[in-house]
Amino acid sequence: MTLDSRNLRILVLACWAGFLAWLWLTGETLRYLGPRTQWLVPFGAAMLGVAAVAYARSTAPARSRPSLGETVGLTALLLPIVAGMLLVHTQLGALAASKKLTARGIDASALAELASRNAAELSFLQVNVAGHNDRFADENGIQPGRRARLVGFVLHAPEQREGAFELARFYITCCVADALPLGVTVEPADPLPAGLARDDWLSVKGELVRSHGELRLRAARIDKVEAPAHPYLSFGS
Repeated sequence: MTLDSRNLRILVLACWAGFLAWLWLTGETLRYLGPRTQWLVPFGAAMLGVAAVAYARSTAPARSRPSLGETVGLTALLLPIVAGMLLVHTQLGALAASKKLTARGIDASALAELASRNAAELSFLQVNVAGHNDRFADENGIQPGRRARLVGFVLHAPEQREGAFELARFYITCCVADALPLGVTVEPADPLPAGLARDDWLSVKGELVRSHGELRLRAARIDKVEAPAHPYLSFGS
């Protein structure tokens, strides 16, 4: 196939349709978009696929070689696909969390109330909000002594093996660009596993305690785990 202007455009459309279909079929969509916008991926794959087929079946004009500007522009459209393939299975971690603003005008209390509906287990968002919102804590029974299990990454590693540290998780609303890190301080009952470092994923089981003006998780058990297939949480889950 000669890569004239028409065929280059078809190739770009087909590449984007294939990339979006791959994101949807492999579940990688959850690393980029929140629940409210995930439908855009299969929709985009279908529409771009239809557009590529329709354009390929349309009456072909006289063949013309692509100009330098068109070649550069079409190549640039393929760069996000290359980046997406190279960064497969990556996720935001402690460094990104440290550079994110933790409030940004978001009403965390309202979002926590939404997340509490039909919630089977406590989440980072609920514990975080209950620590400074007594009404929310009372209404949802989030009080010292309640058992909890949290799975997240180490945001700030302790200076000593017996010291407290912060466990965190990213929440997304629309896409990964608006990801908001929320953390809960963990107080280990026993010395931490050797070599614990930032970005290590842990499963922490224990009970809530009030300490230093916030709700913390006093850990009865801490296990190192693999990063989950879907590392981000949503405010509606």
